[in-house]
Amino acid sequence: MDGSGSRVGLKGSEDLGGGNTALVVLENRLNADDGSVSTPFFQLANVGLQTPYGRLTAGRQWNVLFDVVT
Repeated sequence: MDGSGSRVGLKGSEDLGGGNTALVVLENRLNADDGSVSTPFFQLANVGLQTPYGRLTAGRQWNVLFDVVT
């Protein structure tokens, strides 16, 4: 499946004060014909912390190869 398929997900952030922000992303692809999920696991599922010095995230994420292919 290409990167332009239908998707559903949640993306959130919470201000922790002092310039720090907590981040969360959950995203999955859907089959447009019947609404079923294309994989049993989330395509993206990560949590992170944004600070004045940068961003650190951990979990299932897109990589450089995905960007090249799509």
